Amino acid sequence: MVTIWRFDSIIGAYFFALCKTNQPDWMRYKGSAKAGNITLTGGFSVELYWNFQMMLNFRVKVVTGDGLTTLPNKTLGGTTATHLNSETGDIALSMSSVVPFRASQLTFLQPTYHGIITCFFMQPTANSIRNIVTAPFHTYVWFSLIGTWLFLITVVKISAFLKSHTNPTTREKTTETKQIDPNVNNDGGGGEFESHILDFGWTLYASDYNNWVKDEFTTEERRKEIPGSQETLLEKNKWQYYDDLDSDTRFASEIGMWAFTANCQKSWHIIPDSLPMRMMFLIGILCGVVCFVGYSGAITSTLTVSTLPVKQFSDLMKFKFLFTVHEWSEPFQIFLQLMIDTQSLSQKVLKITTVEEISHLLNANKPMAFLTYSDLFYPTALALNYTEIFICSHISKVQVSPVLYKSGMFLKKGSEYTEILNHKIIIMKERGFNHRYIRTYETNNIFPCGGASSSTADPIEFTDVLTAFLVACSGLLVSVTLLGIEILYSKLDKVFRVKKH
Repeated sequence: MVTIWRFDSIIGAYFFALCKTNQPDWMRYKGSAKAGNITLTGGFSVELYWNFQMMLNFRVKVVTGDGLTTLPNKTLGGTTATHLNSETGDIALSMSSVVPFRASQLTFLQPTYHGIITCFFMQPTANSIRNIVTAPFHTYVWFSLIGTWLFLITVVKISAFLKSHTNPTTREKTTETKQIDPNVNNDGGGGEFESHILDFGWTLYASDYNNWVKDEFTTEERRKEIPGSQETLLEKNKWQYYDDLDSDTRFASEIGMWAFTANCQKSWHIIPDSLPMRMMFLIGILCGVVCFVGYSGAITSTLTVSTLPVKQFSDLMKFKFLFTVHEWSEPFQIFLQLMIDTQSLSQKVLKITTVEEISHLLNANKPMAFLTYSDLFYPTALALNYTEIFICSHISKVQVSPVLYKSGMFLKKGSEYTEILNHKIIIMKERGFNHRYIRTYETNNIFPCGGASSSTADPIEFTDVLTAFLVACSGLLVSVTLLGIEILYSKLDKVFRVKKH
């Protein structure tokens, strides 16, 4: 009975709607407020209001108002609040944010829009030096690859150890001692450069050979029997021990270097003899192919994709941004003050005017970030004669949080129209009208920056490949330095040998 009584009280009566002059996307009208001949022409709130009028069959009379302000005595002020409290207005078409302070003095209808607080800012200067070594793969992929190779190397080492200690033939062959003629040159005629390269591989199995040499020179008598010094024998005949090893043992002794070459898609000079070792060899080669192809493609993508210094809201604090809000937006001022208190920011609540919304981001001496809703920021930019292309290319945005903040129309506190209007809003939501109005509104007021794909690919700039060039140059310098040290060491070693003899 109560609902029907209130429904009857609206039918045929005048319903006074309050509209603001500075919200063309929420509501549009024509006529003069002074002459009293204002006619609503469109907008998100007006579309909802027209649905109310259609369902309840009331007549419309429009009264102009302004935004909600907080007076020094902690009450809401402004012509909109005055009209509602004096009953010269029934409903405010403005979509205001629902905050506890406002809700305590006004009656909000069911929320018809949800907004996300967004930060708009200019990206700081990006450092050209960036990580391209580990960036191609995620952390868990790196752990998986490294774990796979460590497991494979461990299995090969264990297999070689078990084979050398369980197979008598192999064990006798690897521990065999021989008479060495120090006058015979055993370098195979490969030249000095080949000797330097093989010296590196020798370090992988030198411990076993040193034990063999130690056994050969146990006594003074044995040292006298063999002409030449122990150092000379080590230098001239160190490869004889290595040549006596079988392929499996030699492969296991060089497994670390083989793992690197397999990932670089380079061939190897040893193929294991036994079937288990060959299977592990094949598995390693296949794993290397996968790693090489995946890493090559990923690092190419990493070089061609530009990186942004600020990717999320926490990055703004890391770069010491100052946060600003609009001078008329009390909910954002309250939010910024709460953020200053919780995050211990060294700033005050900085307020800017509508004219300064874009310019204070572009021309600030210190990096600034503006807190607002996307559907409010972009229309303001267009009204200030900025183009969509300019805004998308110069201004970036990040979400402060994924929390949706509700907005809706409001009435005076305890209005008799609350229940019937809420019921009609629920009906419009169930039938999809509210969702359609939201999509139309956001399409017209939010720029889809980066949404459309370009018909031509952007060329790679010098800054995109600077890191790759620096890595290549650094590797070249290190290689040349090591080669110079190795050549110098070889020459000094020869000089010392001549002096010693």
